[in-house]
Amino acid sequence: MAKPTGGFTPDVRNLILTRTQSKCDLCGIFTDSGQFHHRRPRGMGGSKRGDTGGPENALYLHQGCHERVERDRKKSYINGWLVPQALTPASVSVKLWNGWHQLNPDGSVTNVPSQGT
Repeated sequence: MAKPTGGFTPDVRNLILTRTQSKCDLCGIFTDSGQFHHRRPRGMGGSKRGDTGGPENALYLHQGCHERVERDRKKSYINGWLVPQALTPASVSVKLWNGWHQLNPDGSVTNVPSQGT
């Protein structure tokens, strides 16, 4: 079993990088120094929930967009960049640079209708 790095195993990180093509999920620019963001935060002490380390709970962000997500938490919840603890990440649509999507546990993406934001 692969050792987790920052909450995501190397295999999950590879799924995320393949999904994003190494582009920031928010602005779409290519970045080879992106950060892996947990949509549903791990919380203090981590999390035992299996989907916390899954690709459906991850965004790949360059530093400026990661700071934006953390700074404007209300907008981040509205856009699915953050997910409330009571919900599963796969059940919450997310606004990416190229539209609204569902992030799936297998690393794939499903387009969804616009959420009106």
